[in-house]
Amino acid sequence: FNIQKDSTTIKLISTLGNEENIEEQEEKIRQTIHEMNNHRFSAVNELFEIMKNSTQIATESDITLLQKIQASNNLSQAEQKLQQKSGNVKSAEAELNEAQEVFNRAYKKVKEFLQKAKQTLDLNSLSREEKEAYDELPNTLDELEDE
Repeated sequence: FNIQKDSTTIKLISTLGNEENIEEQEEKIRQTIHEMNNHRFSAVNELFEIMKNSTQIATESDITLLQKIQASNNLSQAEQKLQQKSGNVKSAEAELNEAQEVFNRAYKKVKEFLQKAKQTLDLNSLSREEKEAYDELPNTLDELEDE
């Protein structure tokens, strides 16, 4: 038989011959086992704490992700409302521009009619009472608008 000897085998062989050494070795082995069990217990406790912290971090990460998703949804809704309101403003602006054009054309026609009326009417041919009545009438569009 070819047996390779390691340190544990050598220790066991060296202690076999001596009963006192066997009791000492048993005590040392018990202490070593006790120390190893304590070390394992500490490692398990440390692993438990790491897992507990990891779970807490994962939960916080999930909560943060959900908040981010909610914020993103709120932003999308706000952007949609803004686009809708922007469209409403553009539509109102177009209506205002169209109304302004209609007003400007009407204002221009009224000015033309006033000019034609002044040209057509011969103020010298009117009596004094007619002239006074004519002078009391609005003479400009602003005066007409004020009434």
